[in-house]
Amino acid sequence: MSVQVQAPGRCDVGVDEEVVISLEETPTTGYQWEVADAPQGVEVDDTRFEPPKSQAPGAAGRRVITVRATAVGEHHLHVQRRRAWEPAAAETLEVVVNAS
Repeated sequence: MSVQVQAPGRCDVGVDEEVVISLEETPTTGYQWEVADAPQGVEVDDTRFEPPKSQAPGAAGRRVITVRATAVGEHHLHVQRRRAWEPAAAETLEVVVNAS
C-alpha cells in the first residue's frame, strides 16, 4: 500500500509502507526537488520526473519521490528545491511520516 501526500504534509503509515510525495517542478529553470535529508527510519526508494502533459515551453511537470517507513516513530523528512550549482535551497518543505 502507498500513501500520497503533498509537501508540506503529514501522513500515517505502517512500517514498510510507501509514501509518495508529488511536487510541481519546471526543470528548465534549473530548480529540482531533492531529498535534503532522510532521517533514520525512512528510506528513499525512488525519485523520478514526470514530464508535463502540455508541450508549451516552460510547462511544469511533477517530481515524484517515493519513500518507505522502515521503523516505528515520527520521522521528519525534508525536501528542498534548488539548483545544483547553488549552495542554498530556494525552498524547503517538511513531510512528517508517522509510522506505526
